[in-house]
Amino acid sequence: MIAVNGWSLWLAEVSLVYWFVYFQYYWFPQLRPQPFTGFCFLMGLIYACLDRVLLNLPPDGLVERITRCRLTGDRVGMPRT
Repeated sequence: MIAVNGWSLWLAEVSLVYWFVYFQYYWFPQLRPQPFTGFCFLMGLIYACLDRVLLNLPPDGLVERITRCRLTGDRVGMPRT
């Protein structure tokens, strides 16, 4: 049986973003940065790391406060001026 944990999901995300970026530039070779596969891998690493950091923020973090303010229009948890 395959064990799925946070690291295997992170690795899968790096791989998916790599191929997504690769095939976006596949159709337009004149736009490809050099070295191309390194660029795709770097984009996959950056996206997967940012996703992992943002998903592991505490529940009452700044991102949730901003989202709550946008959805409700309130200043919930924000200092009053």
